[in-house]
Amino acid sequence: MRLCTSIILALSHSLLAGEVLPDILRLSNGDQLHGTFAGIQTQSRLLWQRDDLAQKAEFQLDEIRHVSFQSGAKEASLPISSSVVLINGDRILGKILGFDGENLSLESPIAGTLQIPRKMLAIISPNPLGGRMYYHGSFSKEGWEVIDLTGRQIETEKSTADAQVKKPLDKWIFSGSSWYWPQGNGSEALVRKNVMPDRAVFQFDVAWKNRLSMAIGFHADFYQPAQPPDMIEEPNPEEGGFIPGDSSVLPKIFGNGYVLQFFMNNLMLYKTTIKADGLPSIERVQLPPLNLRLPESGRAVFEIRSNRVSGQVTLFVDGQFVFVWEDILPHAALVSANAKTGFGFFAQGDRSAIRIRDVILTEWNGMPDSARSMELQTQDVALMSNGIDRFGGQLKSIEQDQAVFTSRYGDFNFQLDDLAEIRFAADTRGEVPSDLSNMLKVRFMPNGVISGVPTSGTAQVLGLDHALLGSISVSLNSAVLLEFDPSTLISDDWDAPF
Repeated sequence: MRLCTSIILALSHSLLAGEVLPDILRLSNGDQLHGTFAGIQTQSRLLWQRDDLAQKAEFQLDEIRHVSFQSGAKEASLPISSSVVLINGDRILGKILGFDGENLSLESPIAGTLQIPRKMLAIISPNPLGGRMYYHGSFSKEGWEVIDLTGRQIETEKSTADAQVKKPLDKWIFSGSSWYWPQGNGSEALVRKNVMPDRAVFQFDVAWKNRLSMAIGFHADFYQPAQPPDMIEEPNPEEGGFIPGDSSVLPKIFGNGYVLQFFMNNLMLYKTTIKADGLPSIERVQLPPLNLRLPESGRAVFEIRSNRVSGQVTLFVDGQFVFVWEDILPHAALVSANAKTGFGFFAQGDRSAIRIRDVILTEWNGMPDSARSMELQTQDVALMSNGIDRFGGQLKSIEQDQAVFTSRYGDFNFQLDDLAEIRFAADTRGEVPSDLSNMLKVRFMPNGVISGVPTSGTAQVLGLDHALLGSISVSLNSAVLLEFDPSTLISDDWDAPF
């Protein structure tokens, strides 16, 4: 069932009136339906409620791609940031009550009080992310802009010159919790403005087909010099608006800022500037190109740690250190503490398709290393909240907000408030279940995720058969998305119309 004009008008009126938006059910064939999630009946049917239906509609779970609560604009967020990460990647938010060397006790507003065996734990995060979270998503299009090479925001549709018929532009598409750039030419950037702190950890999950060719702008002010209307050049979408890999267009998009450009397997860092006379300028940081050895098609988590005042930029890919640029002279326009900056993505390939999801932007506490790069085979690693110190040994216990580590030098006590993360030794972890059949992922605000096979549930509570924890009940009060197709295969994640 395709979204009709009457539903669009109803949504518009709801937005203006400040009403709660409807949930969205999206099927595997691309069809979508607005309404209200009403629960899951046994293991095979999802219940869906609408005012124009006499009774609840039923859908087979294998026909569903995802359910987006309140059209992706749900504001309810868990008031807690501490969490544990399981060996299967699930992140459960909650208060750490204790650890006796074998089992960890967690009080979670999502799943209640849990006893988690040590072999199922990958990370304990008393104070994760190193600072205040500025953004995590995407769960909705709110706050995002698609801009052209003149810096102007692009509307969803644009009238053709010879008729009143509206024709959709070839640009970034939002679906579920991801942004997609379809394969083909274009000249539009996906940006989020005025959200980036001076010291930032900027992380995102990117998947690509036909070689990764894109530019990532950060600490960008998107400054555009004033021009007379007759001097503004209109990008030509039919011609693509740019040459693949061309770096000269980057200042026109990001203004004053920094840009990492990935073209094929090469990586370059640029400083972009709009000069006093309004002309764009780009300066490449004088280092040899870096070869990332990325596959033809693939997926990776990129993490940029940056300090725009000191001019330091560090890049990690999948938690592994790639390079650090230091003493990059900052822009005069960006050194002010009151400067407003943001980030953005610009696809630069003529055949490459790109998907962006799980964007996380936090304040950086100065930790120079990616936490994953600190994992050890035989020792647990404690990363301190000051961003500098770390300790290797074995976590012996947690009691009364104190963690006890044992090492060859004896036992050491740490306050949980002083610990950012504890990463467990690889040798102590159990095996990750490989069966993903009938698996569902529930995503929570701000950054939680729990997976399992749905057994039953209401609109408020969902029963899951968890591969590691057994039968659990999950509260949906802060849930933003139900993903019924969590496959990690690119060919399964991407359908033709997204």
